[in-house]
Amino acid sequence: MPEIREDSEAPTRRRWSLREIRRYLLARDAPPGRVAAGVALGVGIGMTPLIGLQSLIAFGLALLLRLRKLDVFIATFVMNPWTVVPILTLEYGIGRAVLGHRAGGGGIDWSALARGSFAQAFRTLGARDLGALLVGGALVAVPSGISAYAVVLRFLAKNRQRVEGT
Repeated sequence: MPEIREDSEAPTRRRWSLREIRRYLLARDAPPGRVAAGVALGVGIGMTPLIGLQSLIAFGLALLLRLRKLDVFIATFVMNPWTVVPILTLEYGIGRAVLGHRAGGGGIDWSALARGSFAQAFRTLGARDLGALLVGGALVAVPSGISAYAVVLRFLAKNRQRVEGT
């Protein structure tokens, strides 16, 4: 039977700092357009209201499009516990406005969502509210992905020139 040492630490989840992400992106040999495409796809998927499916969709599309899975996967975390409520609020509001639904009411329990209880938050979501959330999500996800592509491409071009020039 293996010996259990009490002084050993449990493995901790690694968090990436902005400096580490920058270093990771700049150290890649991949063409800037491919890296930017992976990040853009991840951001676009991450901005959809498909909580719980985002990572699976990102992985599948990364395989299908032959993009680096890590680039796509990391970028999906644009929606995280700190951003989920503001992003979904924006998407829901845009969807309701585009579909012509009057303000007020709604089937999303925002307080449950803020507490992290997704099942409780969306339990009473009707077809009308779901439609508004999906339409708003698409209208936010597409420009977010396009913007991410442009920002990452410019960042890589500018910083790789700087790294190669020194």
